[in-house]
Amino acid sequence: MRLPLSDEQREAFITAVDCGEVAEQAVLSIGTSVTGAGLDPSRDSFEAFYSQMCTKATGCAGVNPDYVRGLRSGDGYGYRTFLNNAWEAWPEFIDFAQAKLTERDAEIARLRKSLEHIRDLPFPQMDLPATTMHSIAHKALKGPEA
Repeated sequence: MRLPLSDEQREAFITAVDCGEVAEQAVLSIGTSVTGAGLDPSRDSFEAFYSQMCTKATGCAGVNPDYVRGLRSGDGYGYRTFLNNAWEAWPEFIDFAQAKLTERDAEIARLRKSLEHIRDLPFPQMDLPATTMHSIAHKALKGPEA
């Protein structure tokens, strides 16, 4: 999962490498990585997440964490039962999300190492055909099983 770069990060990059509007749009599409360290397993975090999901699913702007907390006090249409079932699954979801983020971080590290290896390969005067360089890069990115 990625979040947009902050204005400060974007400006620092654009100032360092000013290649026009196309480059600026490319920077905006990159974003900033979100790590598993920011996942909060608390009830407050669950209620905020649940309210955002309800808002997106229904389009109702009045669904907020306070509204979700209120659902626990009554059981109209089975809200309390559903909410409690979702709450019980929340820690498992957090663990699952953190595991997926860890897998993603490991894959990113593997790809970075492969790219460093490719960068360090001796290409005499860089006169290799592009297809050869692409083939080398592709093999490196497939990992040791390739």
